[in-house]
Amino acid sequence: MKKQDFPPVSWETHRHLLTDQRQQKLVHLLAQRTRGLRLVLQDIHEAHNASACIRTADALGIHYVDIVNIREKFKISTVARGSTKWLSLQRRKNILDTALNLKAQGFKLAAAVVRDESISLNDLPTEMPIALIFGNEHDGISPQWHEHLDYSFKIPMYGMVESFNISVAVAISLFTLRQKQERDSQRFLLSELEKNKFLDQWISHQMSP
Repeated sequence: MKKQDFPPVSWETHRHLLTDQRQQKLVHLLAQRTRGLRLVLQDIHEAHNASACIRTADALGIHYVDIVNIREKFKISTVARGSTKWLSLQRRKNILDTALNLKAQGFKLAAAVVRDESISLNDLPTEMPIALIFGNEHDGISPQWHEHLDYSFKIPMYGMVESFNISVAVAISLFTLRQKQERDSQRFLLSELEKNKFLDQWISHQMSP
């Protein structure tokens, strides 16, 4: 029998195969995942950078990550340390469709862009769900994003260098906004339907050979 012919694994019917400690950890982690923040990565060139961004998202409980590849092939390294299996990764090839999809889900779009009208990361409003868009290490985000953006932002800097490495920029941005949203954290928790769905997925990973 081929692997794809096996029936899907269910959390409720297979959780007993995990230790109580492992079950509690998975349930606890999902209970802290947020829908208030979403990470969008476009055409990240270096596998190390993409992997570090994804690992940071997992560490901060950012459950949804969109990978948009127009020119670059998405590559991941061991830096991610298996983080991809704990996240909901959406792979996309069209910026317009991605922007409209996120807007339809109620997200405000904010891109890391250094320009005159960009506001400080610290001033980004977090009352609504917000998707943070980061572009290619050399070229930044595609111009196709601009007409769909609600905000462009920059990270305050206090040294001679003009920019952060993208993985550092993602880590600072996600951490800052996750902290700002903590007071409204209950509003942004995953629904019971989402949690049940991802518990099924997670235990499938646990049961995989």
